[in-house]
Amino acid sequence: MEKNDIENFYQLFDYIADNNVNYIEYLYWSERKYKYLKKSFAEIHRDIRNCYSNLKQFGITDNSIILIDIDNSYEFLVCDFAVILTGALSVVSNSNEPSEIVIDRVEQFKVDYIISKKTNADLGVDTKVIDIYSLLEISNNSEVVPTRYNKRDFSIVFSSGTSGFPKALGITEPGSIRSSRHFFNYMRFYSSDKFMIYLPLANYQQRFFFWGCLITSVNIAFGDDKSLLHALKEFNPTILLASPNFYYNLFCLDNNKKSLAKKIFKNIDNRIICRHITHKPIYEALGKKMRYLLTGMAPIDIKILEHFRESNLEIYQIYGQTEIGMIACNNKKQNRIGTVGKPIIKLYLSEDNEIITQSDFPIVSCYYNKDNTKDFLDITRPTGDVGSIDDDGFLRISGRMNETIILNNGAKINPITIEQKIKSSLQIADIVIFKTRQESDSFTLNIVLLLDGFSSLDDKIVKQNISSVQEIKANTTDVHIYKYSFTHDEKRIFYTENEKFSRARAISFFKDNSEKLIAI
Repeated sequence: MEKNDIENFYQLFDYIADNNVNYIEYLYWSERKYKYLKKSFAEIHRDIRNCYSNLKQFGITDNSIILIDIDNSYEFLVCDFAVILTGALSVVSNSNEPSEIVIDRVEQFKVDYIISKKTNADLGVDTKVIDIYSLLEISNNSEVVPTRYNKRDFSIVFSSGTSGFPKALGITEPGSIRSSRHFFNYMRFYSSDKFMIYLPLANYQQRFFFWGCLITSVNIAFGDDKSLLHALKEFNPTILLASPNFYYNLFCLDNNKKSLAKKIFKNIDNRIICRHITHKPIYEALGKKMRYLLTGMAPIDIKILEHFRESNLEIYQIYGQTEIGMIACNNKKQNRIGTVGKPIIKLYLSEDNEIITQSDFPIVSCYYNKDNTKDFLDITRPTGDVGSIDDDGFLRISGRMNETIILNNGAKINPITIEQKIKSSLQIADIVIFKTRQESDSFTLNIVLLLDGFSSLDDKIVKQNISSVQEIKANTTDVHIYKYSFTHDEKRIFYTENEKFSRARAISFFKDNSEKLIAI
């Protein structure tokens, strides 16, 4: 069978059975240190088969409903695949979520079993909990019977809801396979590549990239937010997808590393010079073989993209959506800084410049209401994102439909666009702009600069930079500028587990804690 003929998970399972060439590498924590494991795709196949047999012995059938309490681990990926093969419906839940959320999901979806590394007591449920490690024990292998999901969902995942849809999403088998393969083929990843799957508890994306690697025979390196830097040096991957915040931290690390040699050679465009002198911190962090840096999930500062281009390590922005997978991508053949690349599925812009997609292989068939009823989604779907397409066909994202701010004079501004302009001129972690109503019934525009350990601000320069932004200068004079230094423990307030900056969380926090803001 050829990779482009694979249409379901049973065929994918069968496809990797004899692949002893490609492999997965991962770290696991044991006895106060990381230990290293490497398994061929054929060994992954055997682990999935063992897990499948053990699930069958527990009585799992195609009528079962299983909640998978996931973490970022090899065990999760294997057990998740095995559950799919049984035909059971999996409800995927983040292992860091509070027990009350787990209880709600168990009740809402009438869960029969839970797969977890925790106990019933930890999860606060009466439902039978299956230890995930027991599922990987060698067993008398049952014959794997092909399951055809067709129009039935094989999984329910919980999205951040940024597209405007409720969180419980029904995932389809054909859409998952086709969309994943389509993205890997478009990006031109090779079987000699090694993809570092680094997405802290991204309860759908982890699986999406895992399946894509298996289909296209791309080697896998697996890391989480705690082991990433160690894994990069240990495994030397060629492909990394990481959040803008990760690249921002590398950018700051590289800029703060001063040396005479770096100053002398700074204008020499040579990869060897970049690796060993001018941009040594970046290369040391990313390993020896990196060739493809990807980012998405959130806007990224153009200054960072330009900095990495100068270091001969290009960052390629991509743009996707849980409902349909990848929408647009930059790649090795075509990369335009400031855009998210060319569309790889059908889309168009509405009268309000909202991006509307028309995917032939939607990943999501429906979303689930609180009462467990289903609202089916159409092939034509609004993204909630505002954008534009240039003459060469590259797509730019300028903000969210529901985040437009109307100023006192009636002018409409998109805060995300302005935030990126200001952030690109200042070395800060992030920025958020929002308005508050005054007693006079007019509005004040608030600009809060979020500072971390890398940030270095001069108040006078800050005011000059912000006052020069045309959208603000032309429309309002009632602007309050603040700064806020957040601690490491506060990071979870402002960032999702995928390190995506959450404007909604930040605005809510600053409105409730305005006394903590320092005026500039």
